[in-house]
Amino acid sequence: MAATGRLPGTLPLIPISDGVGEVVEVGAGVSRVRVGNRACTASTRAGWPAPPTSSV
Repeated sequence: MAATGRLPGTLPLIPISDGVGEVVEVGAGVSRVRVGNRACTASTRAGWPAPPTSSV
């Protein structure tokens, strides 16, 4: 979409596929990450490597 100019939004824009940050809050029952952890997206060119599940 970016190559064809069809990426929605206004510049400067960081696509979600390039997101990084720090966990600032977690919900009840979350055990795989903690506040303060660094996180990044894990998408591939073809999309998600596996369907999302309720355990993530």
